[in-house]
Amino acid sequence: MSDQEKALAAKERGNAAFKARNFEDAIEAFSEAIKFDSTNHVLYSNRSAAFASQGDSHAALKDAEKCVELNPSWAKGYSRKATALDLVGRKADAIATLQKGLELDPQNQPMLQLLQRLQAEEAFSASRGNPFGDLSDPAIWQKAIANPQVASLLENAEVSAAVQNVMKNPQTLAQYMQDERVTAVLGTLMQAKQQIEKEKREAEYLERKKKEEAEAKKKEEEKAKQESERQLTEDEINALSDNDRCLYFKKQGNLRYKKKQLDEALEFYTKALEVDGKRVEVYNNIAAVYFEKKEYETCVEKCRKGIKVGREVFADFKLIAKAFARIGNAMMKLARYGEAVQAFEDSLTEDRVYDVEQKLKEAKKQKRIADEKAYVNPELGMQAKEEANALFKAGNFAAAMEKYNEAVKRDPTNHIHYSNRAACYTKLGEFPLGIADCDKAIELCPTFLKAYSRKAGIHIFMKEYHKALQCYENGLKVDENNQDMKDGIARVRAMVMSESHQQGDEQGKQQRAERAMNDPEIRNIMQDPIMRQVLNDIQTNPAAAQKHLANPDIMGKLQKLIDAGVIQVR
Repeated sequence: MSDQEKALAAKERGNAAFKARNFEDAIEAFSEAIKFDSTNHVLYSNRSAAFASQGDSHAALKDAEKCVELNPSWAKGYSRKATALDLVGRKADAIATLQKGLELDPQNQPMLQLLQRLQAEEAFSASRGNPFGDLSDPAIWQKAIANPQVASLLENAEVSAAVQNVMKNPQTLAQYMQDERVTAVLGTLMQAKQQIEKEKREAEYLERKKKEEAEAKKKEEEKAKQESERQLTEDEINALSDNDRCLYFKKQGNLRYKKKQLDEALEFYTKALEVDGKRVEVYNNIAAVYFEKKEYETCVEKCRKGIKVGREVFADFKLIAKAFARIGNAMMKLARYGEAVQAFEDSLTEDRVYDVEQKLKEAKKQKRIADEKAYVNPELGMQAKEEANALFKAGNFAAAMEKYNEAVKRDPTNHIHYSNRAACYTKLGEFPLGIADCDKAIELCPTFLKAYSRKAGIHIFMKEYHKALQCYENGLKVDENNQDMKDGIARVRAMVMSESHQQGDEQGKQQRAERAMNDPEIRNIMQDPIMRQVLNDIQTNPAAAQKHLANPDIMGKLQKLIDAGVIQVR
């Protein structure tokens, strides 16, 4: 390949990147082209446009000047140069450049429009008269005082007053010309103003450019759409190569599919396969049609056919992955979750796609739920419970646990199974698991008092007396006359008092208090400012303490701390 051909190839890549608004890639491609053809003025013109679109106005101007230097008779070069000059704030030079370009091409509409805009902006700027009049813009001052030196100077009342005076009466500037402080501030303000105006011009240019490119892209898309939607005559179709004829039928099928014209889409896809039966993507499209028609079995059949063909012709693994994923989707609709899991796993083996990974998780979840439902059999659950009870009575708690687990799986809505398993957990020393089963039993049957009593018993084993009391109190809310619940409360109260008065075992009491602080309710009571004051008054101010104890809410919290072992009663 010759240097000219390499330059042309790089130029075409640059043009494509520019149209796609990938300006960095465009600049890189045009720069490569210039290496192979450094005297081609068009390459500099194109790179200038890319630099301008990226916001690099100085680089854009440099390339535009090089373009004009290489070909002074090319009008478009002057347009590029004028655009860049405008971006760097040299409006007058931009107007002069455009006038030179129009001498070469008087009817050039883009240059005429740009000239009119620049002349209008110049006229407006000249009409303002006072060059310092608009320095009161807060944005200008904010940018200026970002300079520490300027911010320091403006703290001086004399300097600040002088600057304000010049802004109101520019003719007074001469009397401050010898004051370096005033001229420094005014100079910084003017620079800030120019910078803001430059940024505004660049933003406006980029916005115009973006709008123009969007409009051009829209026209191209509309043209391409019209062309793709046009149905060819039979003679035109026959004149196409097999590959182009297959692609034509596939595109026509896609258009019908998007419009939900599924039967017509199917006809075109079938014609495409008649031309080339090895097109995996067409099998995938046919499967998609049957999926939309809710004919999931046929959808799966077409996917499998496409996969088979794809393996034979070594098709792109992404197409194979897509077919497996669609099989998974169809199996989910058919509630065949095991097959869905397999299909999604096969898809991910071909290509890791996040969406398919999420679908696999959902399929596994649904399979687990379906398996659990299929396993449910209350009669077998009762049989497992009876076997577990016999083992429990014989003291074989490990074997009993296996049977209780079986009972729960067979009938997960039976509260008695959870309560029995809680008792077995207690024997095995698995107190937290026992409490969880009691909670589940209560959730399933809130009136099952045995679960409240069993849960309280576990808390007693753990010396969490305040929680045990709460369990019995909750039981009384279900049946306020239940003697077992009342006896349980009395028994726990006696334990609390006994431990409080018991001498020795200070370490055990300390450990119980520390465990109690892990309870959020106890921790909140201890962190309550009012309760902290109450506890302090109990130790230091008996009179105030008596008033606190008359408050039922405070008394209830104190009792909770005593029950938990945080406060010791002597």
